[in-house]
Amino acid sequence: MERKLMLFFLIQTASAASFDIQFLVSYGIQSLPEYTDVLFVDDIIMFYYDSISEIGEPRQDWVRTIIKEDPQYWEPQMELSKQCHLSMKATAESFKLPANQTKVHVIQQILGCEVDDDTKEITAFNHYAYNGEDFISFDFNTKTWIAHHPRAKTIKEQWDILYESNKERRNFALIIFPLWLQIYLRYGNSTLHRKDLPSVSLLQRTPSSSINCHATGFYPEKAIIFWRKDGEEIHENVEHGEILPNLDGSFQMSIKLNASNIPLKEWGRYDCVFQLSGVQNDLITRLDKDVIRTNWKEGEENLSVTSIAIIATMAVLTVLIIPIIGFFAYKKKKAAEPLNTQ
Repeated sequence: MERKLMLFFLIQTASAASFDIQFLVSYGIQSLPEYTDVLFVDDIIMFYYDSISEIGEPRQDWVRTIIKEDPQYWEPQMELSKQCHLSMKATAESFKLPANQTKVHVIQQILGCEVDDDTKEITAFNHYAYNGEDFISFDFNTKTWIAHHPRAKTIKEQWDILYESNKERRNFALIIFPLWLQIYLRYGNSTLHRKDLPSVSLLQRTPSSSINCHATGFYPEKAIIFWRKDGEEIHENVEHGEILPNLDGSFQMSIKLNASNIPLKEWGRYDCVFQLSGVQNDLITRLDKDVIRTNWKEGEENLSVTSIAIIATMAVLTVLIIPIIGFFAYKKKKAAEPLNTQ
């Protein structure tokens, strides 16, 4: 199993065991703090800091335990965030493109290391993105930078000659980060290794609607769900849903299959598969009419259509009758008026 320590872009894909940190610097976006950093362990937020409050917030009970048992841990963490803010601000200035190209500047950084549990091999990485584009990354073997954007070539030349800074950057990722990871895994073991399988149900609103394979109560959120036919994953007539959080901290997700053109006798060839990261066995739910849950009652669809037809008919009659009633009322009123003999 691999352990990761990461500083990542806003859109993240992490492994089953990871330590993630996010740094974000933004300019010209009033709704966001200028600087934000968030530490993750296995996609779980453990620490949050931004440049408005300048006060870090532990987000897990086991992080509060670390602070309680080791008060000296917290101060360096706060100081690191403040220093990173200044560093990222200076980096943002050096990255800026000509002012007439954009007024909004956002820097996102991925910084981290990956530790293999078996071999103890450590792989470090440090990437920057600028305004949503891959910009520059650090090569930990050569202790030099790799430009991924034409504008980054000048930055590479400036940063390559910062030998001491690059050496410290390498040591921090290969020595300090793995030590942090060991501490976090020790204190947060029960949470970080938690694996909760979901309950999976087949849901259908009406006999003509799609069949929804719904999984809820799983943890962590690193999971996939898909429909397959004869053991092969299918994509046609399939609609994927998003992973959503539950109030208890677990997650839910669903995937729909339009089975309207699938003969009932062939339903047995289809099944819904749920896979949770770190769990070997899949949860497989066979497509079976008898296990589908629905609130629909026999005749409900026809009744609904009939009701709509009746309402439409009544509306048309109303439109026609009101003018007729008005016409006869007018004639009756005219008949009651005295004749004008002049």
